[in-house]
Amino acid sequence: MKNISEKPIIAIVGRTNVGKSTLFNTLAEENKALVSAIPGTTRDRAFADCVWRGQIIQIIDTGGFEKKNKSIIDTGIKTQIQLALEQADLIFFVANIRDGVLPEDTEFARALQKINKPVIFIANKADKKELTLRAKDPEWQKLGFGDPLPISATTGLGVGDLLDDAYKKLNEINKKPQPIVEIEALKIGIFGKPNAGKSSLINALLNEERMIVSDLAFTTREPQDTFVSYQGKDFVLIDTAGIRKQAKIKKGLEAKGVQKTKNILESIDVALLVIDISESIGAQDKNLANLIHESGKGLIIIANKWDLIKNKDTRRAKEFTDYINSQLPFVKWAPIIFTSAKNRKNVMKIFEIAEEVQKEMQREITANALDKFLKKAIKKARPTGGAGMVTPPHIYSMKQTEIMPPTFEVLVKTKHVIHPNYLKYLEKQLREKFGFSGAPIIIKSRSRK
Repeated sequence: MKNISEKPIIAIVGRTNVGKSTLFNTLAEENKALVSAIPGTTRDRAFADCVWRGQIIQIIDTGGFEKKNKSIIDTGIKTQIQLALEQADLIFFVANIRDGVLPEDTEFARALQKINKPVIFIANKADKKELTLRAKDPEWQKLGFGDPLPISATTGLGVGDLLDDAYKKLNEINKKPQPIVEIEALKIGIFGKPNAGKSSLINALLNEERMIVSDLAFTTREPQDTFVSYQGKDFVLIDTAGIRKQAKIKKGLEAKGVQKTKNILESIDVALLVIDISESIGAQDKNLANLIHESGKGLIIIANKWDLIKNKDTRRAKEFTDYINSQLPFVKWAPIIFTSAKNRKNVMKIFEIAEEVQKEMQREITANALDKFLKKAIKKARPTGGAGMVTPPHIYSMKQTEIMPPTFEVLVKTKHVIHPNYLKYLEKQLREKFGFSGAPIIIKSRSRK
């Protein structure tokens, strides 16, 4: 596996609360990273494309550097910063022009001086002219990168000059920005309750430490887009913030993360519902499955942490499959993959099955095939009507009206009503005849009039 892009990479680094994520959002021209005054809001590396003068580069947002690293999250942030620096062709070192030079800035500068990579020193939050003049203060020279470039990521002041400097430096090191190329990639959203193993699964799919993984609930706050290519096919993997029970969602960062997770469903092609198979399926798993079902997206159920199950064999897999289907009966049509993100067992099957689900979402049934199907289905079980109907409803025809998801329309006699259970029967028959594995099916009825 490799990144599908050979675009030059710029890492945005610096201590906490200097405005790295705001700059990231400004360069990406979208609100991709959460922005907050709370230290540690950004934890994982976030990736996005930045377009300037018709050319494109990749930018990486990182967590804020702090001298005191007490928790596993802090350690993870430091690791993510290091990985970003290793990947980067150019580094944006961001300071806060209002604060001046702080000890963390000095320590970070020492670390950057040991790296043999070009650095552009930025003094952010220069929203006013008097603040801009502070960039000439001699104290900045102590960091070893000359005078900083004053900018305001919030207002956009100086950002154009910053990008001009960046493109110039990239050309000097023969890392030229790439022309814009549209990439058709299958978008896969990864959903699951906290600690189901979503971030570990991403790491296993990428075979690298892209996400911070810990046992603390809600480690991942920001949806992450990761472009990858596998066996000649292009994919976008989107990690999402874990959704807690509604009553436990705190106002602020977590609520924003949850809303972003819901918004992701609108833009993806296939959803992965990651469940911890070593635990019972709970209300959160069911709520997420229902949310995905209602969104009309393709679905694959990932039964993760299979390595924790004893006596694993075909019989045990069948037992767990039956259990999952009994708990999530409304998505029995979704394929189930038993995985271990820890040892990468069955992980790479996800790409192959996601492609198959995408094809099922795009499946079209001809009018002739549907006509034959409907006649056999009616012969097998006569239509049933709504409450109060004495005679069975008369169905004239059935046609497919849409794909993604596959949507069908049943034409009935005026004032006749098809019972919902009969529509479910038709759905079951469609699946037995044509497949549609991993694809939700929508069947509507309409009177002839």
